[in-house]
Amino acid sequence: MAQKKKKWVAFRTNTTVPAEVIGKTSNEKMQAGQPVLLPETYADHVIHEGFAVACDAPKKAEVADKVVEPQITPPAQEEPSGQTTTPGTDAADKEPTAALDLAPPAASAT
Repeated sequence: MAQKKKKWVAFRTNTTVPAEVIGKTSNEKMQAGQPVLLPETYADHVIHEGFAVACDAPKKAEVADKVVEPQITPPAQEEPSGQTTTPGTDAADKEPTAALDLAPPAASAT
């Protein structure tokens, strides 16, 4: 079976592409401005309707740079006092600060 022709497009806004179009089991959310390879007929349709613009394929270095490692946030720890803290905070952050006195000084009667 011959492969279908495909085109690179970049959507103007965040867009959901139907699963049937891209041959997957669920719809895919595409980010605005990111190159996406789509079947030529669907690509022509979204370009004609103004949802996307034709673009060049991303360079391999750009694709490698865009891989994002997941950030793992350590769980909150409970202190002996029963308060919950997040690692990286210190006790000074927990102390209430004194209210600033922004009232003008009272006139002296001398």
